[in-house]
Amino acid sequence: MIHLGIVSRILLGFALFGGLACNEEAPLSHSQALAPKIETRALSHKKILDKIFAPSSECSADAGSVAVQLRRLTRHELRLSVENLFNLNLDIEKDLPPDESVFGFKNNSSLNLVSIDHAVAYARVADKIALAVLDKGLMTELACSEADGQACASRLIQEWGPRIWRRPLSNAEIPALENVYAIGAEAGIKNGLQLTLRALLTAPAFLYRSEIGKDGKLDPYEWASALSYFFWSSGPDAELLAKAADGSLLNDQVLAQEVQRLLASPRAKEGLKSFVDSWTGYSQVLQVSKDMSRFPQFNSETRVQLARETEDFFDHVVRSSNGSLQDLLLADYSLGDQTLAAYYQVPWESASGRLDFSAQERRGILGHASILASLSYAHETHPIKRGTFIREHILCEELLPPPPTLMIQPPPPKEGATTRERFAAHTAQPVCKGCHIRIDGVGFGMEDFDAIGMLRTKDNNKAVDSSGELFDVDGQTRTYQGGRQLTELLGKSERVERCFALQWFRQAYGRVESEADICTIRSLGSEFHAGMSIRDLMVKVITHPSYRHRSL
Repeated sequence: MIHLGIVSRILLGFALFGGLACNEEAPLSHSQALAPKIETRALSHKKILDKIFAPSSECSADAGSVAVQLRRLTRHELRLSVENLFNLNLDIEKDLPPDESVFGFKNNSSLNLVSIDHAVAYARVADKIALAVLDKGLMTELACSEADGQACASRLIQEWGPRIWRRPLSNAEIPALENVYAIGAEAGIKNGLQLTLRALLTAPAFLYRSEIGKDGKLDPYEWASALSYFFWSSGPDAELLAKAADGSLLNDQVLAQEVQRLLASPRAKEGLKSFVDSWTGYSQVLQVSKDMSRFPQFNSETRVQLARETEDFFDHVVRSSNGSLQDLLLADYSLGDQTLAAYYQVPWESASGRLDFSAQERRGILGHASILASLSYAHETHPIKRGTFIREHILCEELLPPPPTLMIQPPPPKEGATTRERFAAHTAQPVCKGCHIRIDGVGFGMEDFDAIGMLRTKDNNKAVDSSGELFDVDGQTRTYQGGRQLTELLGKSERVERCFALQWFRQAYGRVESEADICTIRSLGSEFHAGMSIRDLMVKVITHPSYRHRSL
């Protein structure tokens, strides 16, 4: 490790994070969920959503522009960036503070600022990475020797600096980094190189994505980073940086070729994982615990397999099949191994890894146990969680928080009563009914899936009632029976299609939509509704004129 006396001599203004929080809005926190300020924000945001999903709108052809912003890398993005830079497989996510999220998205620029805890953690992680890189043979790669230390450091800075910072270093930055090396080298060349790597890895140029732009547009290097983090959840490779360096990335034909190259790469699966987890929260299945006396088959291995199923299926539909949202929601198959087939009790095709759900009342990604189990208690289902999930994540509704004085404790188990009966009695109270009319009918209609996502006909020795009501969607209220019929209704919904386009907007833009975004999002939703594949929607969102422009 680097000696503390040496570290104290490094200029803090160079190494860390002063003055980077350029977003005007204060970050939201879960602890504020019931505060009046949050309710006011929710009402304001609800008005924006109402305009986005209105039957008609007086939108101009002006594409608008995105506000200038800096976006801190998420833990996942940071780990993948390090992995791809240095070909290292280091578990550094656990060493960093968790990312805050809004509407499920962890890349929100207004939330992901840097606290003191972050700064300390980044310094420790940078030391860990630097030591691993040096132990792997960086000094040999750079042809370093004790007599050639300063020249070796210059090679490190000039060769690796642009890769780490995803842009060329300025004339002022290079000597500043060389001075960092000189300070560290007082304790030896390796110490100097470690300190230099630490400075590179704790600098804002690495930890933040700069999308400030020049003359109202992203510059080529910012554009390269925007594309790579959208498709790969990681920094640009040498080929993308080369096209940024010669300016060709700003050419529409070259851009189209690079987008297709990024999508075709195996690394594109990481970008899809980032989105589908933000959209569905499937990865929570890795942390949820279940009552093993009731659900002995739901073990640690099963949790991993269920998460992988959702990742593989989403990647298959989007990239391998160039599928539509309807394919994603209504598919009568999924992907997994023989163990997962036994879990679901369905046939399995060994050649394709296909799980055949055609004989079951289970369809599409919303029938995945990773999602259903994550939206349940340890011992039983949670219809309110499931209904809220559909309303917020699949329909993009803003559900206002309950009044601070309202007791929202779920009803306790009752002998002889089903989960539905208990929750229905609780939420039928007048003070609850106004909001729960939108939630309960959806959640109760998914009761044919138990707490681990298995189909069932009995609950507490009584017949399951999975009749549901999809209230006020596309101007209509429809009744249905069970999760399959709910999925079929959602698969036909124009609101669901437009919501899906909005979710991709949130992923790409890294913030909550504003009044200025309404026309852009409506345009994206209309094109997607007209028959666009998910893959084509992704391309359309990230290459939309409004994304390339920056308001000055």
